[in-house]
Amino acid sequence: MPLHVSKQFTGADDSPLQTMIDFKTKPSATNIGGEVDIWGEAGMQYDIQVVLYNYTRDEVVCASEVMDASNAEGGTQTFEITKNGTGKVHLTTEINPFNHKPHTYITLEVSSLRSRNALGLIITPKKAGEVHVWTDNVYVNLTDNDCEGWTKGNGDYTLVEIGGTGKKILSVGAYTTRNTYKKLGSTVEENIGEKEGDISSFSSTGPATDGRMKPEITAPGAYIISALNSHDGNLSSIPLAGGIENTNYCYGYMLGTSMAAPFVAGTVATWLQANPQLTPEDLRTILKQTAVKDEFTESELPANGGIWGYGKLNAYEGLKTVLAQTGITPTLADRDNWVSFVPRHQNPALLFTQQQETVAIEVYDTAGKWRFHQTLNNLKPGMEFRLPTSKLAHGVYCIKVTGAQQHAQFKFIR
Repeated sequence: MPLHVSKQFTGADDSPLQTMIDFKTKPSATNIGGEVDIWGEAGMQYDIQVVLYNYTRDEVVCASEVMDASNAEGGTQTFEITKNGTGKVHLTTEINPFNHKPHTYITLEVSSLRSRNALGLIITPKKAGEVHVWTDNVYVNLTDNDCEGWTKGNGDYTLVEIGGTGKKILSVGAYTTRNTYKKLGSTVEENIGEKEGDISSFSSTGPATDGRMKPEITAPGAYIISALNSHDGNLSSIPLAGGIENTNYCYGYMLGTSMAAPFVAGTVATWLQANPQLTPEDLRTILKQTAVKDEFTESELPANGGIWGYGKLNAYEGLKTVLAQTGITPTLADRDNWVSFVPRHQNPALLFTQQQETVAIEVYDTAGKWRFHQTLNNLKPGMEFRLPTSKLAHGVYCIKVTGAQQHAQFKFIR
């Protein structure tokens, strides 16, 4: 994703940062969009100019006026392309009132460009500081067109959404758990070109521009089967996975960090149910302690976690950690929630959410025949007991769990 460039200037005498805009689709009367965001650090001062550059002849064809992006009053300018192309470039500058950083926002309305001509951005420092440039990665990216003195786009610092960079917000990357699918009614298996277990190609990377870890965690983001709105105008463009009783209540294959983020949101909601006092700092600590590290995450786990953050989300181990720290104060509504059954395919388990002095565990088959019994003592919140099911024949079983004043029953299939 060559949507970013940056430069750390040491002073006003440094050479400018120059990069060219690369249209992902050739500009036309029906394809005229594109956006560029430029941010300097607080107190940084720079000038910005847009040029039309012929990179074969190393010649500036036409240029906008130079704008002072650090002007406290801000400014606007429309640069009209009158030679070797048609269209307009709109520039708006400001000192952002929230972070006090000089900001330039550029929108493109370019309908044509001659071959070997490109729009260029020239950022000239007026004092020391760092400047970052991002494109929308939908219409345009950044390139150097193999020209000396110009900067090629990269995929660094691409987690630039306002929500994703917040200091008290958990940012989520996506990894792939399914790379093939079959459309509803089709027997053809199609491949989405991702690698199962690895980071998804669309997942943005960090860190934040101030060095903070972003994202903090990753979760499954491709290919996820999700419920769809039957009134969605884009429904026909989504590979359908199934419906309910031949109705239009459909499920479809979807991918994106928008699929991964709900995994983390639901997990955090569960942790907060166990301990409503958890802070964003507490959540980061739990993620760091419990995230899964494997052959994929270990290949890139720097101090700032630019791709994987702390690793892959482990909702269950995180919940056990929360329970071990606080437990759950029993109430009348919680009297049946003192133990939960964890129906894993291998090693199904019982998870205790409240303190128990003595607990008896019994397993019966469907004929009522006793198959297993064990007594546990001094159980603390967050403790797990894995059921020894390896010696059981395949079938349906009933678990009876009896405490001093409580009991619970569960069924499971071996």
